Amino acid sequence: MFGNPYGHPNILAEFIAGQLKNRVSFRKAMKKAIELTEQADTKGIQIQIARRIDGKEIARVEWIREVI
Repeated sequence: MFGNPYGHPNILAEFIAGQLKNRVSFRKAMKKAIELTEQADTKGIQIQIARRIDGKEIARVEWIREVI
């Protein structure tokens, strides 16, 4: 009835945040999010993660874009 919930950006952001809290690699979390959106029949996705990635002392920004 409502389709795949991972087509909604808020739900996808919650998924990625949960993965990062569980100490999953940020690259693996972003790739899994892309797989989930491909199943949701979206036109594309852009993900940006900005924080102290992988426990490093300096903050940085990582992003990925996929056109489906």
